[in-house]
Amino acid sequence: MKLEEMIALIREQSEMFELEERAIKSCQQIIKQLANEKDDFGGYKSHELILKKDMQYLIFEWYLTEQPIIRTVIMMYVTDPDGIWLRGLQRIGYYHYECDLNGEVYNDSFVIEKSIWGESSEE
Repeated sequence: MKLEEMIALIREQSEMFELEERAIKSCQQIIKQLANEKDDFGGYKSHELILKKDMQYLIFEWYLTEQPIIRTVIMMYVTDPDGIWLRGLQRIGYYHYECDLNGEVYNDSFVIEKSIWGESSEE
């Protein structure tokens, strides 16, 4: 099997299990849950967060699991009023959504990296 065929197969798996859509929905649910407790994401409010898929990749060997996983990375941004950041969006965090090759959720992580005050925090 050629590398291009392997990539096409992984992409097909991702689309079949709707991993991008599921990752965004899961991230939105976490934001909603955290906003109900305290609507503070590094000094930003939940309505200010912009979610965009950044990348998706296969981890075929990792000490944490014996099986390959597909990681979907959702970036969290806020609008950059100063126009310094690319596309007018300042990255403040990310969300990793990890599934096995059958589309079953393996793990996820939600991280706020940058606060309005320049500090870092993990949720």
